[in-house]
Amino acid sequence: MREIIISIKPHYSSLIFSGAKTVELRKKIGSEFRTGKQIYIYSSSPVKMLSGEATIAFTQTGSPTEIKALAIEKACISEEDYDAYFSHHKKAYAIHLTDVIEYERKIPLLSLRKAGITPPQSYCYAERRTILNLFD
Repeated sequence: MREIIISIKPHYSSLIFSGAKTVELRKKIGSEFRTGKQIYIYSSSPVKMLSGEATIAFTQTGSPTEIKALAIEKACISEEDYDAYFSHHKKAYAIHLTDVIEYERKIPLLSLRKAGITPPQSYCYAERRTILNLFD
């Protein structure tokens, strides 16, 4: 079974783990981004660790204008940053998160690479058994 690993800037991943940020915004998502699907959160540079996980409560798709009205506050992003992020894009995705867990023992980049996982710019897929083996 393929699992989703999503890269998030540390500022935003810490907001997710604190419960303040309940929506992750994206310019594109893959076919596996479905309600009930677990995602693994990779906190990008300078943290560079698999830091936690969450479940997709549901996703919304629309124009950046439509999604902005629905999700900007829950995404903990300024209107200016939102507009810059979606500049020149016709679609926006809001991934609503639930059941967020921050790991006590985070998995460093070196361990991910040894397991054959290259942290993505946006997101990637990895086999479930490969991810679970990281915690052994």
